[in-house]
Amino acid sequence: MISIAQITYLNEIGQRPKLEDSIYPAAGKATVSDKLFIVCDGVGGEKMGEEASRIACEEFAAFFDQNVPPSGALSDTYVRAAQSHVLQQMRNYAVQHPEAQKMSTTLTLAYLTENNVSIAWCGDSRIYHLRKGEVIWRSADHSLVENLVRHGEITEEEARILPLRNVITRALSATGSTSEIETHIIKDAREEDYIMLCTDGVLEQINDDRLREITLSHASNKRGLFMEYCSDVTKDNYSLYLLKLNNDSSTSPRMDW
Repeated sequence: MISIAQITYLNEIGQRPKLEDSIYPAAGKATVSDKLFIVCDGVGGEKMGEEASRIACEEFAAFFDQNVPPSGALSDTYVRAAQSHVLQQMRNYAVQHPEAQKMSTTLTLAYLTENNVSIAWCGDSRIYHLRKGEVIWRSADHSLVENLVRHGEITEEEARILPLRNVITRALSATGSTSEIETHIIKDAREEDYIMLCTDGVLEQINDDRLREITLSHASNKRGLFMEYCSDVTKDNYSLYLLKLNNDSSTSPRMDW
């Protein structure tokens, strides 16, 4: 049975003038009994990204609360229904607040059941599955540079410094066409695996080597380890949920605030 042994979160402003990332459960509110975790990155500036990310977090959570998820894993049909609900709430908000007509947000979502972890994402916020310090799966960014890397036109190292690295190809938007949410099922989650949902601001300072260092560290305060790298140097907002898993109900859970 999959359960949570430890929760680490960040929801930080970085060097931006305002915080446009949102997380669910809200900062400091998550418990090891929670099953749904969401991290969103609102598109910035005058487009009211902070409202887009807030609505996405709140309304996905509301849909899950009002519509019992499948017992085995989230189906694409269920995810599409949740997305339709969220987009309708974003459109309703934009009707009442015309300045929010162009608002949009990325999405990362993880939902834990007894035997697997359902994953959904849209945009360039990222989800990782780590085991013994190694990345054994990660979501593919819906971004211009990811497409270039995938087609062999640039390397991953070049993608990190390309001026167009922040151009995304999918997002949840109040207006315009509906972007597809991609899904994945983690069926082989094991004791002491980690699931991480994060915005791209986290990735300014945190690469695979640093993820290995943090997840293999015996330090109980994983949040502090992330902050050592990110605090006062990360330019963007940076937010994440890092979930340490176990399959032993007798293991005492730990919170990492």
